Amino acid sequence: MEKKEEPQLTGLQKVVRACQYGVISSLERFFTWYGCLVATYPKTAIVCCILATLGGGLGLLRFYEEGDAAALVIPTYSEFRRNIDWLDNNFPREVRVHSIVYTAENVLTPKVIRTIYRQRRALDELAIGEKTFEDLCIQVPILKFPDEGFSACNRKEEKASTVDSWADFDDFAEFDEEFESFGENETGDGLFAPLLGLLMPQTDVNIDVLENWSDEFYPDLYCGCVEATETACFEQNIVELWGDQGSYNEVSDIKIAGLTEKEILDTINNKNVSQIFLKDFNFKDLLGDVKRNSKGEIISAGAVEMKFFTTVNITAVKLYGTATRGEKIDMESFNFEGLMIDLLKDRSWFPAGVTSYVNCQRQFFDSFVGQTFKDADKLGGGYILVFIYVNVMLSKMNFVEQRIWLSVIGIMSVVMGMILGYGLCSLFGLFYSAAHTVIPFILLGIGIDNIFVITQTFNTLETTSTPAPLAERFGQTMKHAGVAVSVTTFTDVIAFFVGSNTVLPGLQSFCIYAAVAIFAIYALQVTHFVAWFSLDVRRQNAHRDGCLCCYTHKNFKSYEFSKGSLLNKAFAYIGVLITKKLVQALILILTGGFLVGGIWGALSLTQEYQPEWLLPPESEIAKWFSIKEQYFPSNGEPGFIMIKQIDIAREFGEIEHLVDQLAAPDQKWNIEKISPWHPAFRDYVNKFKKTNDSFETLIRNETYFRDKFTQFLYSPRGGIFQVLSNFTDKLLAFRFSQIFGSLIL
Repeated sequence: MEKKEEPQLTGLQKVVRACQYGVISSLERFFTWYGCLVATYPKTAIVCCILATLGGGLGLLRFYEEGDAAALVIPTYSEFRRNIDWLDNNFPREVRVHSIVYTAENVLTPKVIRTIYRQRRALDELAIGEKTFEDLCIQVPILKFPDEGFSACNRKEEKASTVDSWADFDDFAEFDEEFESFGENETGDGLFAPLLGLLMPQTDVNIDVLENWSDEFYPDLYCGCVEATETACFEQNIVELWGDQGSYNEVSDIKIAGLTEKEILDTINNKNVSQIFLKDFNFKDLLGDVKRNSKGEIISAGAVEMKFFTTVNITAVKLYGTATRGEKIDMESFNFEGLMIDLLKDRSWFPAGVTSYVNCQRQFFDSFVGQTFKDADKLGGGYILVFIYVNVMLSKMNFVEQRIWLSVIGIMSVVMGMILGYGLCSLFGLFYSAAHTVIPFILLGIGIDNIFVITQTFNTLETTSTPAPLAERFGQTMKHAGVAVSVTTFTDVIAFFVGSNTVLPGLQSFCIYAAVAIFAIYALQVTHFVAWFSLDVRRQNAHRDGCLCCYTHKNFKSYEFSKGSLLNKAFAYIGVLITKKLVQALILILTGGFLVGGIWGALSLTQEYQPEWLLPPESEIAKWFSIKEQYFPSNGEPGFIMIKQIDIAREFGEIEHLVDQLAAPDQKWNIEKISPWHPAFRDYVNKFKKTNDSFETLIRNETYFRDKFTQFLYSPRGGIFQVLSNFTDKLLAFRFSQIFGSLIL
């Protein structure tokens, strides 16, 4: 019979094959040498691995969790990220919003109102150092004239000249008469009503007279009255309906104690006036799951929300740094929020049927960043199950050939690799996040697979090759197993490093952590595990017990039944089974079904991200999000346009053009409402101008524009826009020396 000639290879094929053989043969030679070396000096190899793990683990001193959701999903060098950073620098978030949702079968009952009131009163008693809730909350004006009368409106400093004191103000009498004729404050009208529009929707109050005062008596008398106005902690809370002239006191205690359900329903339906701010407010918006009668009146509600607001000391943040990663907050405010959380989560005294869901802003970051060890119980359970599985697969059913400690070493090699990999990543400043908590499970699966490859290769060579010295046997084992685990490991590492090229910072960090840890586990298993494996083989050859290694079994013989492998028998049966046509047809049908289902699922994928998805489902804040969505569904999110380095006077027309584009009919599907500031400023200038010149002509005068724009920002209608502007120079005496700055539309 003639020998079949091999096909001729092209030049390229020869080069590829030569490279393939060269790489594989080089790896085989290396691992043959390396296996012999480790088996010859196992204790040295073990010590080196432990020292490497400890050294690399020191990098964990720089380990940190990223608590800023934006830093996880927004590309570092993207335009949006630059805008966020610019916004943080120019408009730092000084206001902290907190919310509590109370639920019951009907929240419009005395027991629920008293529960809310008791918690609200307890907030006033909280203190940290010398600071109380009133010191750290957002203070807004109460709509009543200063108790001291007009004497409180004197803005003059003691050291200033008294020639032009408030008492000699020419128009004082006229101001006094106008105020008295304007009426009492009980209706919710007052000098400072519009200033509450900073945080509260404006109601239908007649503020034309107030606006006239802001022009006629500006700056000394008008601004002095603004400064002297009483303030209260801003909140949106149903118990405001039973406050007393701007505060919660003994009178409000009596009101709340004597409430009946009928009075509550009458108040919520007909008397929506805050007794804290003495201003109309639609408290019905704070109710969820509302039920009405045939007349449209509210008769019950399943939920009610309380909102309150605290501040951040931005100066302290700049001087001493933030108290926690992911958000800018000073240490005092951070600790105070901790006290608030403890207070509001105490429901031990709540009446039956009443519960609450708390969302203090700090809770989001506490839950978000505290997840490093959140799955420690699951991870520990998983490692125990894998240990049992590994021990069953590696051991034989006798005292000598069982490998309990080798199984422990196998698991330990994975843990050591994880410590080394995490330490190296932390050393180079890579952050950890909630998504990273899945990495230990990935490492466990990959690491244990390498152990099986090494041990199975050794066992196969033991039964098929001639006896040889121990070091040489491990050299031959690693010649085959080392190449196999190297190929699979490098494939995994390369795949994760390729994935690290993503623009998403969170996914990038995840991939690098996984790649480095996989390689660290690989290096430890071909060294640390192999070294212990060689010692375990020596133990078996000496017939020492697999559990109590110091005990030697004399005249040991391996029984025949202990040599079998249940896994080999199982796969042998499966191999025979899949040769049958019925089974093959079933496999093809299932494969086709999975393929169709996978394609359908891939085509149905949608891209969406919500930071709350990363929160532990059992956390308080996650439950709040769920209840909030259930009772108070949102139709959209507010948006802002920030303009930096703007000369408002010269570029006023450009601002108007931009707003006109946003308000165009073709944007109605996406933008519900626009609230620009510039129409109010135009109206203010036109209303009080002393000449017939046009608005555009007047504001070209830089001095006129500076004065009038500052005056507008402290007028009743313009006050709501103060928080939307940030100037390069501070406002002093309600004037600013430079208008070039930043502005929000």
